[in-house]
Amino acid sequence: LPFKNDYFEEIVCQSTIEHIDMDNSMYGYELKSTLNSVTDKSYDYLKVINELLRVLKSDGQLLLTFPYGKFENHGFFQQFDEEMLARITDKMKGLGNYDLTFFKYLPEGWIVASQEDCNDAESYNPHTQMGKKNDFAAHSRAICCLKFIKRQ
Repeated sequence: LPFKNDYFEEIVCQSTIEHIDMDNSMYGYELKSTLNSVTDKSYDYLKVINELLRVLKSDGQLLLTFPYGKFENHGFFQQFDEEMLARITDKMKGLGNYDLTFFKYLPEGWIVASQEDCNDAESYNPHTQMGKKNDFAAHSRAICCLKFIKRQ
């Protein structure tokens, strides 16, 4: 990022990191993912996390949201699983405090849920119809919201 260290008091990264290093050609970008398979995970999102932590001021707040549940590679986005989330929180340890809030989609609407209740959630990809069920989900069926306060 073209910003000096400790520049921002607040950073919001909403529904973005799941697209890092994925095939974003549908959004008009020439760059395609280097991943070869729908079973491959990309960890390039960790480069983004490093940069966000670098440009965040002490006592600053970082807010992240991303689809959560079973790992899924949908080509243009990947759904994060427990292991991928742990890689994010490991980077934050010693730098500050974080809180995780999980939301799960039910046919009746969204509810606050535990991480465990969301671990097996599947996404629906409206472009390929992968994951379509009769629950009227528009896309993700679980979301992780991470709030980080930098202390260092």
